Amino acid sequence: MSNLSTLSNVTLIPTDVTDTSSINATVTVVEKATGGRLDYLVNNAGIAICQPLLGVNIVDAKKYCL
Repeated sequence: MSNLSTLSNVTLIPTDVTDTSSINATVTVVEKATGGRLDYLVNNAGIAICQPLLGVNIVDAKKYCL
């Protein structure tokens, strides 16, 4: 990410996609920075679970996998 942050035409906005307030804050930042227009969005959100799916707690599976 540090390499991308040096580019003049790239804006990094860390966002917790599981948190509504974080998403809303990101929308506000984008609207202010672009006047409401967004040409490109790269979303690299995700979660890595390094175990067999059957070993994942059902609450976590519903939270992260659905």
